[in-house]
Amino acid sequence: MDVLFFFIAWAGMWVWVVRNRSSWNLLLANLLGAASGLMVGVVVEQLYVGLFGAPRPTVPSLMRTVLEILSFAAAVIGVWMLVAHRSQMEHPVLRQLLAGLCGIVAGITAIMFFAQINPPNLGM
Repeated sequence: MDVLFFFIAWAGMWVWVVRNRSSWNLLLANLLGAASGLMVGVVVEQLYVGLFGAPRPTVPSLMRTVLEILSFAAAVIGVWMLVAHRSQMEHPVLRQLLAGLCGIVAGITAIMFFAQINPPNLGM
């Protein structure tokens, strides 16, 4: 039953993103819809398992991994958009390169933050 909720949430988010794409390319909207639908589906499925249980064993670190992926993506995209829209003096290509570099640095910082909080187990 939890898998059913996963696929319903995934498909619903995918359709919602594609319908509200405004001026985005259809291919880009489908890629972003699939990715965001996957994240929403995993969260909905984990909420269902937490509330009602599941007949199969659960993955205990799945929500932590989802949180790390979402934090990384938010840091990269948020800083990229902030830098790209605030600085208007440079050439647009240079502005996007600078924004991308700043976004990657922010994403790496977010990953290092999570690695400091809970270091990965390397089998040692």
